Amino acid sequence: MIVNQEAASFGKWSKIEDYHTLLRIHSLGWIGSRKETTYLFVCEDGNYVRCGCWFGTLDDFKKRVHDKYTDGQYRKEYDAAIAMFRILCEVKSCVSNAI
Repeated sequence: MIVNQEAASFGKWSKIEDYHTLLRIHSLGWIGSRKETTYLFVCEDGNYVRCGCWFGTLDDFKKRVHDKYTDGQYRKEYDAAIAMFRILCEVKSCVSNAI
């Protein structure tokens, strides 16, 4: 059964947000207030996060989370995602502007 006929293809020199050259993608699903997937894009010029319609650097994402959630379950989930993403950024040949 075909559920969705649309597909994404990420090859060499793919661009994120029409500007950042993608090296690889990581994702973590079913977290936060919307229980959706949050993505880490490792790009040539840094590391970026997409969470819902929000897009920015990993550091900006941490600031946004800390400004919006002072404590509670969503703060814990997003903090865990940020910690995991930082570890993934340490992987060999990973560009980092957030560590």
